[in-house]
Amino acid sequence: MPLDPNVLAMLRRLSPPGGPDVLLDVLRLFQADLPARVTALDTALEAGDIGLVERTAHAIKGSAGNIGARTLYAECKRLEDAARAGQLQQVRATTVALKHEAERVRVAIRELMA
Repeated sequence: MPLDPNVLAMLRRLSPPGGPDVLLDVLRLFQADLPARVTALDTALEAGDIGLVERTAHAIKGSAGNIGARTLYAECKRLEDAARAGQLQQVRATTVALKHEAERVRVAIRELMA
């Protein structure tokens, strides 16, 4: 599963009685933010801006960790490391894997919110 059920349960428990659903709010924010981050990643890669690739992967990694998207988190970490090391071929390959996992996470979130 693209999302860790334990993290999802912890986020759900943060909701105050009768208050907003923290889990749904966090998932909505992630869903709204992710496409722009992925686009920024593509743009940075096309421009050869490895520093921006690294920073964008770091930002996605933080958000992925917050919602329990463990595999997406790991792909972001791999991308950060490859960018930091200047391994352009690895950066390109990892970006493909990251985008695939990001889509899996988006689908899982849509299913949770349905």
